[in-house]
Amino acid sequence: MDGNDKLKPFDFPIPNAVDGYSRRVLWLYVDTTNSDPKIMARYFVDCVEEVGGCPSLVRTDCGTQNLLITGVQSFLRAECNNDLAGEKAHRYGPSTGNQSVGGPTSATAASLGVNFKDLVDCGVFLPGNTLHEECLWLYFTELIQQDLDSVKIHRNTH
Repeated sequence: MDGNDKLKPFDFPIPNAVDGYSRRVLWLYVDTTNSDPKIMARYFVDCVEEVGGCPSLVRTDCGTQNLLITGVQSFLRAECNNDLAGEKAHRYGPSTGNQSVGGPTSATAASLGVNFKDLVDCGVFLPGNTLHEECLWLYFTELIQQDLDSVKIHRNTH
C-alpha cells in the first residue's frame, strides 16, 4: 500500500495497493487525501470484502495513514494458527521497497501533472488557493479516475 504523489501538489493524491505476490492492483483511486488513516482503512476493508478474505501478510511503510490498517489486519488474523497470526500479519518497511503500480501511474495523470505545473508557472493556478483547487478537482477527478480504472484493468489482465 502506498500513495502516488505525482499529482498531490495539485490536490490529486492517488492511494493504491498492489498484491506483492501476484502483482495484482487491489485499488487505485484518485482521492482528496492519501494520508487519512480512516480513508486508507476503508479501502483496505472494502478490498477484503471484495476478495472475500484478508491477506496472510500486509506490508506498509511507517506512515500514520497505515495505523488503522495495521490494527484491522492484526484483528482479522488474530485467531489464525500459523506464523502470521495477529500482530505478525503486518510488517512495516520502507516505502522504497513497496510494490509499485508503476510510474507514471497513467498517461493522463502524467500529462495533467505537466499541464498543471504550466498553470502554476503562468500564475493561473495558485496551489493552496481553495477555489483554484476545488475547480481543478471538480473538472478533472472523473477523467483521472476513469484513466486509473483503465490502468488497473490493463495491469490485472496483462
